[in-house]
Amino acid sequence: MATIEPSAAALNALVTWLTTQLGANVSAVRRGWPEASTKLDLTGKPVLAITAGPEIREGCAPKHIGAVTAAGVTTYTYRMAYLAIPIQLDVWASHRSKLDAIGPLLRAAMQTPPLAGLRLTSTDYYDRPITVEMDGAAFDHDGDTAPSGEWRRTYTAEAITDEVATTTHPKQVLVTGEFTIDDVAEPAVTLLP
Repeated sequence: MATIEPSAAALNALVTWLTTQLGANVSAVRRGWPEASTKLDLTGKPVLAITAGPEIREGCAPKHIGAVTAAGVTTYTYRMAYLAIPIQLDVWASHRSKLDAIGPLLRAAMQTPPLAGLRLTSTDYYDRPITVEMDGAAFDHDGDTAPSGEWRRTYTAEAITDEVATTTHPKQVLVTGEFTIDDVAEPAVTLLP
């Protein structure tokens, strides 16, 4: 069941994955940038912040992708659109050497299996699949003149998932029986409520 929008669900899945993969190599993997008044503690390991741009939505013919029956009600799920979500991954570190060290680890975590992009499942948006592909670009915002403790490198990626809609219907019950009309038996009459 969906509890949030698909782009937020994609970010949550990516944050969870990268926290697991980069673990000891970063002090935090966070969704969104810190507030302007918040000073990042970069004395130890780098910090990774992940943000998303506006979704690019491409509508499609509704496609049935699942059904769940509970308490006599069936909920049908349909794919309604494909979504491309631009992702920005910003790494902050106290020195350029730390940015250089985390880069290959981040790229490796984003290529699972190797050279195929990253495949995740959105657990808080209908268990929909998410494919994340990182492009080749990485650029420093601060160059060689960065003040100590404020180095930032940006990587870009794109998450592909889908938008779904649900509809519910009462469970239909099949009733079969035999009825007698004027002493003639009529077998296998089916009644649907």
